[in-house]
Amino acid sequence: RLATEHEAVARIERVPPWRRLLWPALTAVALVVAWLGWQRAPLPALVSRVQIHLPDGQQLSIAPSRSDPFDISPDGTRLAFLADSGSGPELFVRDLNSLAARALEGTRGATQPFFSPDGRWIGFFRDNSLFRVSVTGAAPIVVCATRGATFGGSWGPDNRILFATDSGLFLLNGPGAPPALIPLDSMFRFARWPHFLPGARHALASTDSGTIVVDLDDQSTKWLLAGDDARYIPTGHLVFLNEDRRVRAVSFDLRRQRITGSEFPVLDEVFRGPGSGAGFFAVAPGAGTLVYVRASFNRTLALVDRDGRETAVPAEPRGYRFPAVSPDGRYAAVTVDPRPSDLWVVDLLRGTAERQQTPGHDGWGVWSPDGRRLAFLGGRALGLGWRSFPFSSDPVAIHNPARAGTFPKQWVAGDQLLSYSGGDVVAVSVRDGSLRRLVATPAIEQEPALSPDGRWLAYQSDASGTNEIYVQAFPEGGQREAVSAGGGVDPAWAADGSELYYRRGNTILAVPVQTGPRFELKGTPTALFTRPYDFTQTGNWTMGPGGRFLMIKADPTTTTRFQVVFNWFEELRSR
Repeated sequence: RLATEHEAVARIERVPPWRRLLWPALTAVALVVAWLGWQRAPLPALVSRVQIHLPDGQQLSIAPSRSDPFDISPDGTRLAFLADSGSGPELFVRDLNSLAARALEGTRGATQPFFSPDGRWIGFFRDNSLFRVSVTGAAPIVVCATRGATFGGSWGPDNRILFATDSGLFLLNGPGAPPALIPLDSMFRFARWPHFLPGARHALASTDSGTIVVDLDDQSTKWLLAGDDARYIPTGHLVFLNEDRRVRAVSFDLRRQRITGSEFPVLDEVFRGPGSGAGFFAVAPGAGTLVYVRASFNRTLALVDRDGRETAVPAEPRGYRFPAVSPDGRYAAVTVDPRPSDLWVVDLLRGTAERQQTPGHDGWGVWSPDGRRLAFLGGRALGLGWRSFPFSSDPVAIHNPARAGTFPKQWVAGDQLLSYSGGDVVAVSVRDGSLRRLVATPAIEQEPALSPDGRWLAYQSDASGTNEIYVQAFPEGGQREAVSAGGGVDPAWAADGSELYYRRGNTILAVPVQTGPRFELKGTPTALFTRPYDFTQTGNWTMGPGGRFLMIKADPTTTTRFQVVFNWFEELRSR
């Protein structure tokens, strides 16, 4: 028995050492493989939201009809935006890991910034030119001349730049090369807000018919969808702005350049620039970061004196725009959003409001000199019309333009509506709808205002490359005199004709003048007050009773803060 036990022990000791180590080794390998697999397994990125506030006294600069005041770098590390503290728009850059923004020197008056693919440069427009400026803050460099009003730019990965103006869509093939006009199919009018697609051969652009894709090599075009301001993101979608101010998404076959799915909403209540302005959202394709500005219709009315002291009008907050005060100073006609807009009349003393029920209204009210009628713009179907006040009759049609809108600004003696149409200042007869051009030049003239004595016509014009205020004799015209310097919009006369007011950025200025048989400037412009009222559109303030100004106060969330969503692509994929 002892021998047997000895032999058993011997057999155990003769087991090879490698076999004794095999199981622990396999176990360790399995643990390492599992750990590596766990390390490689993609974890869902955390979607997070923050707000970025502009400094006190600043608001986003929103240029009428062609707004696109910010962009985010492709890697999602920087935000470029246009802010105005009263002296005009200036370009700022803020690193998203920083608590402060820095102004880029030499960029005052800039519009529509857009990043280069590497995020080191920012393109912008000013003074009928395209510029680029380094994010480090070196002096801006002129890239090329532009023609007319601009409507956005896009910088391709091959260093080409695509930009839109009211003259068409232009491609800049490199430094020193003149911009080449891209001919579009005649059914696609008014190209704007271009965005390169990956590969840089194709680009998206908005038109009156919706979003198109343009082949930049053979210059062919194809219609894609009814929304506009579309751009492609790496999740395989186009995101775009719909008429209801919602950002929507749809699957897109990048190789075949076609829509492959159904649209679905991804973001509500996004601010849209006035007129044909862009949607206020930007996406960093390399980081999945979304930046946008929230829309809000909680605007209020205030009467403001020359020193900036304000008295609130006790009216319920609404989407007020384009105020016009009645001749007796008691009422204000206001456009009220959301669209389709409508015309309301607010009692400035009591705060009560009455809706006019205008069909498809999209303009503003203009009082007759006796305060008993209101002219309005009733959309393309109705054109100009008027209603009695108090409202006791159906609208009376006046003038239905065949192509461009005609926007009324002032009802003057002789039953004429001073208006602007197609970039010209015109007079429209309330009796028969006939139209007579008062100021017609290659520049864009808008916002006519007649002096109280009926002899002098003030208006804004971009003839110098920047909107300025001019005055000329009415109705005969002739030599005009510049009133503003350094920019000016929205001219308005004092009740006695002794001053002419206008706006520059967030500042209201006054110029002493003499009217009568001859017009004369009696001094230089003086700033009255600077406040961040809702100046997102021209015509968004007016003269009120007692020499005060009627202003619109916007919800501060609209133009003083950004909404930022990190890892937004994860949220998009989940939908």
